[in-house]
Amino acid sequence: MGLEKLILELILSLSARKRPPVILDMATSATSMVKLFFGANKREEIPQGVAIDEQGQVTTDPNKVVTLFSSGKLKGLGLAIIDILCGILMESSFEPHINFGDDLTKPELLAHLVGAINISFFTSVDGFKRRMDQMIEEIKDLPPCNGTSEVFLPGEKEFKMKKERIEKGIPIAKEIFSELQSLEDWCIKHFE
Repeated sequence: MGLEKLILELILSLSARKRPPVILDMATSATSMVKLFFGANKREEIPQGVAIDEQGQVTTDPNKVVTLFSSGKLKGLGLAIIDILCGILMESSFEPHINFGDDLTKPELLAHLVGAINISFFTSVDGFKRRMDQMIEEIKDLPPCNGTSEVFLPGEKEFKMKKERIEKGIPIAKEIFSELQSLEDWCIKHFE
């Protein structure tokens, strides 16, 4: 099984005509940094089999994580192409040369690769969006798995959550709020 230390991100967005876009936003590792951060702050364990500690043992303690398993086991290592595109191609840092927040006094040399596909080079934009709506509707018509109320497409839960958060506000755990206040104090001290 392959390992990766840095959590790389892959984000794709595909527009439909009537429906919200299908948005894939995923870590290439078996879990995301947000889950590690929240797990550590809430003193909760992370799922078994997503990370290892300094001794090379699988750990469920987010504070002991030094390396993450890649998403999709061996096939997931193919997602490391993101490190090639954003690191090597862009003449930026690549794993293992990335200071992933370990030392905030050192500058980072990070890059992003943003691309766009001109749909009209392949097909009509209206036809593409119409077929996207058809695909979305066919997927939404599938029976949900046991214990779920509906089938969700990538990004759909986030659209619903955004609407709810706009109406009701954003809940923040006390530990995270304290961390944000400490970060604010540090920034004021170092950047004024």
